[in-house]
Amino acid sequence: MKKTRPLNPAPTNRGEPFDVMTLREAALYLRVHVSTLYKMAQQKQMPVTRVRGQWRFSRSRLAQWMGQGGTGQ
Repeated sequence: MKKTRPLNPAPTNRGEPFDVMTLREAALYLRVHVSTLYKMAQQKQMPVTRVRGQWRFSRSRLAQWMGQGGTGQ
């Protein structure tokens, strides 16, 4: 049986999660597959920004977006 590594939670800052998350961290936070989140980010279906070519997600903006039903930005 192949061993899988456990999913680690997002890094924290003195017990509190960082507000800025990577693609993988945001996927874990939203409980969606990384490829699903990547496609949504490419299509600008959610609040996202790019930093040096890498997607970055704001935890607070994603929470607000989810509170609005997860539609639009």
